Amino acid sequence: ATVDGSGLVTAQGPGSARIVATAGEASGDAVVLVMTPVARLNVTPAASAITAGKTIQLVARAEDGDGQQMSGGSIVWESNASAVATVTPAGLVTAVAPGSAIISAAFGGKTATATITVRAPVAGIRIAPTSLQLHPGDTLRLDAKSFDRQGNPLGTQPVVWSTSDSRVGRISSSGLLTATGIGSGFVMADAEGQRDSVSLQVEAAIRRIRVRPDQSTLQPGDTLRMLGTPQDAAGRTVDGRELVWTSSNASVARVSSSGLVTAIARGTASITATSEGVAGSATLTVQDRVATVTVSPEMDDLSVGEKVDLVATLRSSGGQVLTGREIAWSSDRPDVASVGSAGQVIARAPGTATVVARSEGVDGRTTIEVSEPSGGGNDDGSVLVGAGDIGSCTGDGDEATAKLLDRIPGTVFAAGDNVYMSGTAEEFANCYGPTWGRHKARTRPVAGNHEYETPGAAGYFGYFGAAAGDPDKGYYSYEVGSWHVVTLNSNIPARFGTPQAQWLTADLEAHRTQCTVAIWHHPLFSSDSGSTRMHDAWQILYDHGAEIAISGHHHNYERFAPQTADGGLDLSRGLRQFVVGTGGRSLGGQKGTSPPQSEIRYGRAFGVLKLTLHSDWYEWEFVPVAGASFTDEGSARCH
Repeated sequence: ATVDGSGLVTAQGPGSARIVATAGEASGDAVVLVMTPVARLNVTPAASAITAGKTIQLVARAEDGDGQQMSGGSIVWESNASAVATVTPAGLVTAVAPGSAIISAAFGGKTATATITVRAPVAGIRIAPTSLQLHPGDTLRLDAKSFDRQGNPLGTQPVVWSTSDSRVGRISSSGLLTATGIGSGFVMADAEGQRDSVSLQVEAAIRRIRVRPDQSTLQPGDTLRMLGTPQDAAGRTVDGRELVWTSSNASVARVSSSGLVTAIARGTASITATSEGVAGSATLTVQDRVATVTVSPEMDDLSVGEKVDLVATLRSSGGQVLTGREIAWSSDRPDVASVGSAGQVIARAPGTATVVARSEGVDGRTTIEVSEPSGGGNDDGSVLVGAGDIGSCTGDGDEATAKLLDRIPGTVFAAGDNVYMSGTAEEFANCYGPTWGRHKARTRPVAGNHEYETPGAAGYFGYFGAAAGDPDKGYYSYEVGSWHVVTLNSNIPARFGTPQAQWLTADLEAHRTQCTVAIWHHPLFSSDSGSTRMHDAWQILYDHGAEIAISGHHHNYERFAPQTADGGLDLSRGLRQFVVGTGGRSLGGQKGTSPPQSEIRYGRAFGVLKLTLHSDWYEWEFVPVAGASFTDEGSARCH
């Protein structure tokens, strides 16, 4: 710095200089500080939003023309609205009340500003939507809004998102929720010490709805309960979903919100169950009721061994011939004249028999007179056919085996566990009725353990009625041709001295036929572990010369050589056991070690056992469903 005679100081360059003034012997001095000119002044942050009562530190940076930070001197801070925000000489801003303030910094002739927005404190936070139901893999953008004490929205506020269980859902910092797995939990949003949470439910997605029965035929006025089962991509049942039922033609059939169908008039309608945009349908046909059944010829005379094909003509109340209806044939004396499912009558023994054709509760009948043959008669045999472990609303195996029965005449046996899971009346109506129920009129059933999952097997006895015997017992006997058939109940005691064992002994004493077959559910012998509960019943049958024991329970087919109750081979007096748990529910493969007398076993195909019962011998054949190749056949003489 220089100074002239008048005391005018001129700055020459950065630094400090001492200026001295002298008068006579007296002098004085001053220090002059020469600074670099300020080229730029910046304040950071240039803008900020804070809550009333909070503080924020502002920083001012002065730079010279070379961009170097300048030091020395002091910054002068000022607020243009101290009612909103104040500032200290050190640049510390304090938010006072909602509003906006400009904070300025001055230095070296330069000024810079920062905008401070003061908002009210967050008093609450609210997440939208308020309830979340998703499927795995779904995403959803959530929103969270903050409010002051008066409930006024505060605009966009910083929110911290989180979930209670990342295995159920994860959420990003921007509020994008991703469902990660089936389960339940919560989604939380936090802002300035306030929190809101909403429930999160992640459920399996419906990919298919199975409606059973898939095809039904009703008459006007009839009702039918349809069952809709939502399933996921893996075929698993999805519970707890609401179904919406609709009919494609309400003039033919109506359907209630619970799936109860009411037939109105002749025609066809699709009954559809819909849930979450997925639909499943079943076809319903409404047809005129059968009013009359006429059997021709009205009377026939046959000799033992002869056959005749009867024809049943069905008509509506208006006289129209009806076709495609189920007809159940029966004979009041099958030992005299038996009748097959197609109406073929075989003369068995001299006498008179009434053959009945029943359709939809309406009967037509004819009389068959059987006389001794003029020459030697024929022994074509009577058929006993069936299996156990049959009906289900979750599979189609029972339909496949029912189609076998459609073409096999004779008496049908159902060897227990006839419908799953619990043998309720509804399961019998909807899961057994549409398949094996087509042959109910010629079926003699056995109770299995699943029937007794309904107390007293009430669904079973209610469905089959008198054909199932006394509901308090569940054991009975009947005749097929010249054979005596004993049906036992392996769900109740059968040891020596029990009422069932005493009845069995008396029944066999009263029916001293040459050939006898017994049927019950739990097998005494099996490669999948047998049950000794019927050991004494086997011994009683053995003592009375019975030929065959038939069971189910294990979901496969297995044939044994004739044996004693203790499993010893006895070709002269032993009972031959068949395990036929192949009626359609499921297959159990081939497991375990075979007992000594097991001759063959197979567990990869549904099918039925067909026994052709002659006067003193029998033939057996395992008939597989369409597409399966395994079979087993043979014959043997009665004891």
